[in-house]
Amino acid sequence: MGTADDYSGGELRLEIVDAASGAHLGHRFGSRECVNAATLLLVPPNQPTPARLPGPAAPALTALLRDEPCWLGKARVVTLAGGCFWRLRATFAAQPGVLRALAGFTGGSIDRPSYEQVCAGGTGHVEAVQLAYDPAQTSYETLLDVFWDSHDPCSLYRQGADSGAQYSPRIVFHSEAQQCAANESRQRLRARLLSSGGGDVVVTPVLPATGPFWEAGPEHQQRSRGS
Repeated sequence: MGTADDYSGGELRLEIVDAASGAHLGHRFGSRECVNAATLLLVPPNQPTPARLPGPAAPALTALLRDEPCWLGKARVVTLAGGCFWRLRATFAAQPGVLRALAGFTGGSIDRPSYEQVCAGGTGHVEAVQLAYDPAQTSYETLLDVFWDSHDPCSLYRQGADSGAQYSPRIVFHSEAQQCAANESRQRLRARLLSSGGGDVVVTPVLPATGPFWEAGPEHQQRSRGS
């Protein structure tokens, strides 16, 4: 395990992180350690570690820290779905402060789904992007503003020329602070639409990160429409 300074709660706390991936494990308070049980893989005594380990909750952050460990304790993560992940990934990769943008899948009922499985339907996954970003250069709220402008928040199953359940939009939050900020941003969008006479029906939901974000294959990480 490793440690990092954590200012996310408004005051300095000592965060406990996994030394290999940088994943959050808990906090240290003096001589006591509060470790989140959900982040632990419990293996019975004298039993081997399972060959199939769970996927990381934040692979964009894991990938960033693997290449640039200096971002440990500094970078933050956000997960968004808004139609074709090639287009959405290209949009966010060009944004100032975005350090890593991964195309992948969120939600769903099976592990490590392939692009073909998701496109065929039945897995429950949607195409999404996960971002690791520098909060000193951009903010969660700014990224949400880009997100609203990058998809049709009033359309549930169609985004541009793409239609299907795998293109359903959503904001996936990783903390209570993100949940509050996302709901407030959604309310501001509704008010803006209402004031412009366009109605206030915003179907993009704000949902918790209840499962892994599955990274799509490398052939999907640099691709965009028309390339």
